[in-house]
Amino acid sequence: MRRLISLRNKFKAFSRGNIEVLSPDNPRILAFVRRFQDERMLVVANLSRFVQYAELDLSSYQGLVPVELFGKTAFPVVQSTPYFLSIGPHSFFWFYLTPGQAAVETVAKAPEPAVLPAIAVDLDWRHSFPGKANQPVLEEAFSAFITRSPWFASRNRPLKRSSIHEVFALTQGSRRWYLVLLKAEYLSGDDELYAVPLTCADGPEAERLSTDHPSKAVATLKSKGGRTTGLLADATADPAFGDMVLQAFVQRRHVPGRRSHLRATTTPAFRKLQPKGGAYPSARLMPAEPHSTLLEFGDRLTLRFIRRLSLGTHPGLEVGRQLTEKGFPHCAPVAGALELQNDTSELMTLAVLQGYVAHQGSAWDCALAHLRRFFESVRSRNRADAPPELPPGSPAAMLELSMAPETRELIGDFLELAGLLARRTAAMHACLASITHLPEFRPEPFSKLYQRSLYQSMRTLAGRSFPLLRWQFNRLLEDARTLAVDVLGREPAIQARFKTLLDSKITAVRIRCHGDYHLRHVLYTGSDFVIVGFEGNPDHPIPARPIKRSALWDVAGMLRSFHYASHVARMETAAEIRADGQPDDGHLSRWAELWNRWVGAHFLRSYLQETSGSRLIPASREELQLLLDTLLLERAVGELGHEIQHRPQWAEIPLSAIRQLLHP
Repeated sequence: MRRLISLRNKFKAFSRGNIEVLSPDNPRILAFVRRFQDERMLVVANLSRFVQYAELDLSSYQGLVPVELFGKTAFPVVQSTPYFLSIGPHSFFWFYLTPGQAAVETVAKAPEPAVLPAIAVDLDWRHSFPGKANQPVLEEAFSAFITRSPWFASRNRPLKRSSIHEVFALTQGSRRWYLVLLKAEYLSGDDELYAVPLTCADGPEAERLSTDHPSKAVATLKSKGGRTTGLLADATADPAFGDMVLQAFVQRRHVPGRRSHLRATTTPAFRKLQPKGGAYPSARLMPAEPHSTLLEFGDRLTLRFIRRLSLGTHPGLEVGRQLTEKGFPHCAPVAGALELQNDTSELMTLAVLQGYVAHQGSAWDCALAHLRRFFESVRSRNRADAPPELPPGSPAAMLELSMAPETRELIGDFLELAGLLARRTAAMHACLASITHLPEFRPEPFSKLYQRSLYQSMRTLAGRSFPLLRWQFNRLLEDARTLAVDVLGREPAIQARFKTLLDSKITAVRIRCHGDYHLRHVLYTGSDFVIVGFEGNPDHPIPARPIKRSALWDVAGMLRSFHYASHVARMETAAEIRADGQPDDGHLSRWAELWNRWVGAHFLRSYLQETSGSRLIPASREELQLLLDTLLLERAVGELGHEIQHRPQWAEIPLSAIRQLLHP
């Protein structure tokens, strides 16, 4: 009863606001919706001593997700059709209707156009932010907007409400924009702070935004007479907003706010990147990215807006700034930052300004292009020819092996590119390890305490991923289920492999490394590689990302990325074979593994040659293999949990890696 009262007191809609009584066909069911501001509570009660069903007309709440309050269980999303529930004798449900998503669909669907709320504004709406009278409908519009945005990080957490934390007015000439800090509150767990820059547009500009960037629209603006006067939209789609922010860096502007102030700072690299004539190219919004929004200014600068804010300097800014100061040539130089500073001088990074890198795509694109040619060569071979015998599954176990000339010819030029990427990776680690004047960068030895914490984090990771695998087993493809049965049966062996770290002495040092190193975080210029994306693992909270790790953590990340690329290309090729009406001989997986293992071994060999004699790597080959294989296994177990939640059709990739590492 205490829990019931506590839960009721947590939501004001239970005692305030409006009530809408629903009329299900079953007279033994009582159902109603309580609503107060942006809270919507659905109550369904069974008045009978027998199990009953209910079909509810919730079409006015289409797109919302009912979250049962006691167990925090998300039910299927509300559609235009009647909503069906089955309720036990004398039982009841309390649901919170949230715009958050209940689950990620296995097959991506085309997004439906969002129905935008209308906000009443005065005639001078271009020069004043919608006031307190509009705050409830505005915050409801923000809730819907952030949950459908690609950069929203907590898509699987039921959103309770979003509220306006602070608003900054940004001006240039007669134009005005707003930077809104939104506090996202959830039914459980910590709140989050998001940054949403806004523009108010009308006429042709509003039409352009609606046509070219419909996902950026937040709400329509109506005058008190009822006529639509404008559009409230994400300002990153407005080139003039990007130009204004760039001028803020030129002028090193400070914008005061109610709780904090906004400041634009630059580094010595900013002056070097200024165009000769002084005029910067106009801002251009780049394709959507997870967790951030990218603007480009021609071939001079890029500006990355960080959407989910956290106290402290963002790792991407912190690491990038140190590499820039060290003169590391294979990263985008950091030219400045947009930061928020509160009254206690605590900082939050809002945006990072960097030099533009001319490139032909990411290293992922480069690898897939080479893999497509690889599989074309494979398909042109005699179908009776079986793939060569696979080398050992552990890259460290292949270091002394020689590649057959035929295999080298099939893989082609990408072997040299993998070696070049390894040398750039080693140079990055050497540069980071040379930063000894800052405690947060200074290399540290492996300690027993750190090894135990590493082991505990691996155990926790496995404790999350394997229950997910059991729960979502039926959503997996048939091939993945076979792998899953084998992997689940070997969970004790995985835990035992992790435990070997406790009894081993690691002679290498720990450094600040990239943290989320893979092919998509490397740009290919056509002749070289440039490393980007120093933000760390986005699934980890920002305070945990600067933890010092073995440099082999990044190496393991790149090796796992090679594995992903080879199997994504294999799936593409299998789909082409099916489309051509040809039988699949089942050899594609072995060919993909052949490419992956030899490319990974060549990458590792080149990296070890570059770091030979340093403390970045363990002193003995046995120690190296133990540490690298354990980190590879940790990576694969983490990927498994991610794929089950977001892309079940890809779960076979980490599953095959786990089995391979257990049966090298």
